Amino acid sequence: MKEITITAKWADATYLDNNDNYYDRISVSSVSGGTANATLSPFAPAGTRSKTLGNGKTVKTGAILSNLLSGDVYEKAIVLVGNNQNFTGNKSYGGSSNGFTVMSADFDLDEEPDYSLIWQLGNQTSRYSICPIRFDFLPVIEMGMAMKEDGSTQYYSLGCYRPLGHFEVTETSLIHFGQFEFGNDKRTLEAPLILNGGIYDQYTKGTMGMGTADDKINYIIIGGNVRIPSFTPGAHPSDRASAVKPTRHCALNVMGGNIDYLYLTGNYNENITPNQDNPHCYIDGGNFKQVAAAGKEGIDGDVFFNINHSVIEEFYGGSTMDQSTGNNFKTVKGNINVTVDNSKITKYCGGPKFGNMNLDEDNPANNKTVTTNATGTTFGVYYGGGNGGTSYVQYASTDVTETKAQNPYDWNGGSKGNLNSYTPGSYRSTGKNYMADYEMEIVNSSAGTDANKGIFRTYFYAAQFSATNTG
Repeated sequence: MKEITITAKWADATYLDNNDNYYDRISVSSVSGGTANATLSPFAPAGTRSKTLGNGKTVKTGAILSNLLSGDVYEKAIVLVGNNQNFTGNKSYGGSSNGFTVMSADFDLDEEPDYSLIWQLGNQTSRYSICPIRFDFLPVIEMGMAMKEDGSTQYYSLGCYRPLGHFEVTETSLIHFGQFEFGNDKRTLEAPLILNGGIYDQYTKGTMGMGTADDKINYIIIGGNVRIPSFTPGAHPSDRASAVKPTRHCALNVMGGNIDYLYLTGNYNENITPNQDNPHCYIDGGNFKQVAAAGKEGIDGDVFFNINHSVIEEFYGGSTMDQSTGNNFKTVKGNINVTVDNSKITKYCGGPKFGNMNLDEDNPANNKTVTTNATGTTFGVYYGGGNGGTSYVQYASTDVTETKAQNPYDWNGGSKGNLNSYTPGSYRSTGKNYMADYEMEIVNSSAGTDANKGIFRTYFYAAQFSATNTG
């Protein structure tokens, strides 16, 4: 074997302080009755740092946006040597040619970040792009958690930005997105999403600037210290034309993390015509309530799972909904291949939860198969295919952003929650099923400083008995 020499390459670092602002005052535009700090005298200054560090490195000042670096995220770094308050102000955060890691210094050598990035990306519902970026060894704090403009009714949340390329949060960084939108029609680079830290309340394609079915994400890694209640790589609930787009199913690598529900497709919008591709999912560690190939978006191709050292309450190698007709089908059209080792699964269905695999009695070569290979694994209940039962399929939804007022949101109105159109047990002749269930969802606005606004959604489901036949 030929000798291999590995040489470490240190990133080129820019050291950044932010002595233009103070702990309790920051330059943001006045909105919703707030008092712009230009009319106020700052007090309790955060202090300043000398212009050079002990090793002779120059310290720059100002916001990250005015000190962007260009290059690879692993070769360029912005190192914070002071808390950095950063308001982007409704504009894109760099371009595709930019790229860097942002992290904190650790002067006291206690293996904890000394400084924080206090951040707000925008103050309206428009979405903007963010350059290739990697957050490492850094708490990223929503500005609303750190300060409040005098007299303002705003909540300065982080906002909603869409990656132009490589986007990574490491296990030693914390960030919170209300709604993380991975899609971006301005994205020209094939690059990964690596989410090993942070909290992502919702993971969706997005609503604006989504005019593409190719998201140019070549692989996804999630795990470590990440918290995602429901991983749903698919469309946003909105029915606007720019949102009803399919998602390219790239390789998904899951290595632990805190993820309750894991899907290989979207689980918000039922009006999607899937791409023709073959999703691959590799799970190595983790504790899940449910893992399934398809949610409300189907798969036009084969599915591959490789699972190791994991604990799963319910596993479905196919779809969780029984709708095989129409362009917006919910099933898996191809073969299902599952390899599971050294794991514990309480309920296992190698195929779909509901519905049949493709069966062509006239031409058996067109038949689709379910294949499970398991070693060292404990199953509570095992179905080689599925177990059938009552299938609930979404047939309608609402998605409304409204200013909160003293009067409650109108969940019943036709232009709002539309619950008046829901009559439990009523037969739906168009779908040959029965109105049987609904969900109500309230989400804090993820678009920066929408004053007093909330997002209200309803999802309607119809029921039908569904057997499972895997041929």
